Amino acid sequence: MATFGERFKKLRKEKNYTQEELANKFHTTKSSISKYENNRSIPEVPTLEKYANFFNVSVDYLLGRTDQRQSSNDNDEKIARIRRAIEDKPKLLQFFEQLARRHELVLLFDQAKDLPDEAIKDVISIIRRIEKEEGDH
Repeated sequence: MATFGERFKKLRKEKNYTQEELANKFHTTKSSISKYENNRSIPEVPTLEKYANFFNVSVDYLLGRTDQRQSSNDNDEKIARIRRAIEDKPKLLQFFEQLARRHELVLLFDQAKDLPDEAIKDVISIIRRIEKEEGDH
């Protein structure tokens, strides 16, 4: 499967946008678009969702996790449900957004999306403790 950068560039070209035009449309810089296309950066989840909507593809397709351009809205709804489950915990929500930007952890969210709200909070808390312990060493 293609990488995020390859997909992003292909979709931009399909829409006949230059990097600069796309950057202007999304109020970002040409440099950011270039970083995305060269796999040096991945946007935060809310921005990923905006790009996916603009390109009319799923976030999973954009990230290179599936070759199917459109998935059911179930995945997007489940991710939104995870956000709603932790929106009352700003630090957890911030941590969720940070994790979502790490491409290698996207699979974790895929596994957690069907968990009950309390279990989601517990999983994120455990990950934070592990991260803190690793940072202390």
